Amino acid sequence: MIRYAAWEPYFLWICGVLFLIWLAISLALVVNRLIYDRQRRLAQRIRRQLNETHELVSRLATHEEILPVLQRLPRKTIEAIAVESRTLPWQARIFAMYVVQHWGAGGLVRAASRPLLGGKWLRIEALRILALAEHPASEQLLEKAVFANDDDLVGAAVSLLGHRNDLRSARLLVTALRLGSYSRSRTATQIDRLSIPIPHLLTGLLADRHPKVRFWAATLLQRYAGSAKINRLLALASDDSDPEVRKAAIETLGKAGGPQAAESALRRLDDPVWYVRAHAVKALGDLRRLDFAPGVVPLLGDKEWWVRAAAKQALRAMGPPVAPDVIPYLDSRDMFARNGAAEILQDLGVLDEMLAEAVRNDRKDEMLLIRKIMTAAAEGFVQAAIGRAEPAMKPRLLRVLKRAGVQAA
Repeated sequence: MIRYAAWEPYFLWICGVLFLIWLAISLALVVNRLIYDRQRRLAQRIRRQLNETHELVSRLATHEEILPVLQRLPRKTIEAIAVESRTLPWQARIFAMYVVQHWGAGGLVRAASRPLLGGKWLRIEALRILALAEHPASEQLLEKAVFANDDDLVGAAVSLLGHRNDLRSARLLVTALRLGSYSRSRTATQIDRLSIPIPHLLTGLLADRHPKVRFWAATLLQRYAGSAKINRLLALASDDSDPEVRKAAIETLGKAGGPQAAESALRRLDDPVWYVRAHAVKALGDLRRLDFAPGVVPLLGDKEWWVRAAAKQALRAMGPPVAPDVIPYLDSRDMFARNGAAEILQDLGVLDEMLAEAVRNDRKDEMLLIRKIMTAAAEGFVQAAIGRAEPAMKPRLLRVLKRAGVQAA
C-alpha cells in the first residue's frame, strides 16, 4: 500500500503557487513587450512625419497630426527618443521641447543638478533634454557639468556645448581644452563645429605652457589664418620647441598662404623631426612657386619615405618648369633621389616630350638623358613609356631606346 508523506500536499500547493507566479511574470513580460513595440511604432511614425517636412519644427505645438501621436506616448518613451544618439539633432530638439512644455522642467533641473552617486546617466539624460530644449537653466548646468569629476558627464557636456552657437559655450569649450578636463581632440572637434568667429579665444592658446594646447590652437586657427596678425603668431609657432606644434603651424600657414607661410616652411626643411619636414615640403608645394624648387629637390633623397613622397608631390604641383632643377638629381649617389627624379619627369610629361623629340631628331645629348632617366627609374618604367606611345610611334620609339642603350623587354 502506497503511503503519502505528511508534507506532500503542501509541496503540491507550493508548486502550484510558483507556477501561477511564473505565469503572471511571463504574461507581464509579454504585455510589456507588446506595449513597448507599439510605442516604438508610434515613435517611428513621428520620425517619418518629421522627415517629410521641416515645417513641423515651427508648428509642433498645434500640428493636428503630430501632437495627438505625441500625447499617446509616455514621457519615458519621448525622453528616450530625445536622447538617442541616432535621433537627428533637429528631431531630438522637437522631442525635448515637447517634454519641457508638457511636463515642465522642474524635475529635469533637479535631476541634472544631482551628485553623480547612483544617478549619472539620469543626470546626463536630463541635461541633454534641457540643453536641446534651450531651457535657461541649461547654461549654468552645462558650465557645472563640463568641469565635473566624471568623464561621461564631461563628455556629454562638451558634446552639447558644441551644438550651441554662442560665445559663452565657446569660452567654456576653450577653457576645457586648455585645462584638459576631457579628451582634447574631442573638445577641439566640438570647437571646430562652432560657426561663430572665435579667433580671439584661440590665439592666446598659442602661448600656453602645455604643448598639446598649443598644437590644437594652431590646428583650429586654420579657419582664420590669412590675416597678418594670425599669420605672424603662427610663424612664431612654427619655431616652437614641440615638433607637433611646429607641424600644425606649418600646415595651417601652408593652407593660408602668404609670405609667412613660405618663410616658415623654408626654415623647417631641415627640421630634425621627419613629419615637420614633410609638412614643410607640402606647404611649399601648396604655394606652387617655382623659386622654391631648389630647396625641395634635395629632399628626394631624405631618409624618410614620407618626406620623399611629400617632395615628389610638391615638385609635381610646381609643374614642368621644375625639370631643370630635377634633372641633375638623376646623377645623385642616392638611389631614392635618382628614382624620385625619374618619376617626377615622367609624371610631368617631360620624359614623353623627350622621347617624342628623340624620335624626330637623333641627338646624342637627348639619348644620354633618356638613358639616365630609364636607368634611374623603377622596374616597369620602360614598358610604361612604350605603352603610352601611339601605336604608329612604337616601332620608332623602340629603335630610339635601343640607340640610347635602354633594354626594352
